[in-house]
Parts: sequence; C-alpha cells; structure tokens
Amino acid sequence: MGVDGALEEFALTIAIGSLVLLGALLLLDVLHAGLLTKIEHYAETSAWTAVVAVPFLTLAYVLGAYTQGISDSVIQLFSPGAEPDELRALEAVARSSSDLLADRFEELRKAKKLLEGCYAPLLMLAAGMIAQGFKRAQLRALLMSLALLFIVLSGCIPIITGGLQDSIIQMGEIAARLATGSSLHGK
Repeated sequence: MGVDGALEEFALTIAIGSLVLLGALLLLDVLHAGLLTKIEHYAETSAWTAVVAVPFLTLAYVLGAYTQGISDSVIQLFSPGAEPDELRALEAVARSSSDLLADRFEELRKAKKLLEGCYAPLLMLAAGMIAQGFKRAQLRALLMSLALLFIVLSGCIPIITGGLQDSIIQMGEIAARLATGSSLHGK
C-alpha cells in the first residue's frame, strides 16, 4: 500500500470513529445537560487545539479501528463465506496481472469496508438525534427526520454491501478467466 492508500485508510478510520464520537456526544448531552455547550465554550479557547484536538483525533482513530474490527467479526458471524470468497477473488485478480482489475477490485473492497464500518455508527448517530429531538422541541422535526434518514441509510447498507460482494466475486471470475485465457462468454 502506497502513501495515498495509507492516508486514505487513516482518513476512513478517523471518519468512522468521528461518527461514533458524534453519536456518543449527542447521547451524553441528553444525559448530562449542557455538555455540548461546555464543549463549544472550550473549543473557542486557544488551548483547545493544543490540548484536546490531537487526543480527540487519536480517540476517533481508535474508535474507528475498533468499530471496523467489530464489523468484520459480525460479518464473519452472519456471512461466514464472504471473506473466503473475497480472498479467492483477490487471488484470481493477483494472478491475472491486470492493473485495471486490481484497481477496480480495490475500489469495490474499499467501498464495501467503508459501508460495513458505518452501519453501527449511523445507528448510534440516529439514536443521539432521537434523544436530542426529545430534549429540543424546536428542532424535533428536523432531528427526527435526520434520524429516520440515518436509520434508512444504515438499513440499506447490507443490501448495498451484498451487491458489492457480488461484484467482487464477479471480478474474481473475470480475472480467473483472463489468467487461464478463457473467453468471457465461455467460448
């Protein structure tokens, strides 16, 4: 993995962890009145960047990595054949020596991992918005609408990742045919 790939993985992990943090902060603000107001106050100080920003970024990364690990474990539990199928496809793509197939395979894999990692954080964010909606009557309709949107989006993730998994397997089949010199049409 090159520098660009490593930076992309780092950013993806931080993005997932940031969703977890935001959902947690929304929920905590309901339990501890004024938490977000206090954070906003401290964020305006010059010490905030030096003292809190880097630890929050680190925490977001750790939470994102942890969330991705849990997502992988859950997927293996509910779909035990997915990882072996993906590994067989990866092997076929590697044997084909096609940069085009390798790039497309990696794009599909990254999109699938991103969506899998966002499932629980989106639900947590929706829960935080629902909780805030009960607390903030003037924003209730907006917060409940956004919560519903995030619930629907997270509900679509298994469908979309299933389609991506099918595309990954097809990519492996194409690569296997290219590696053996077979026609795509079976001729």
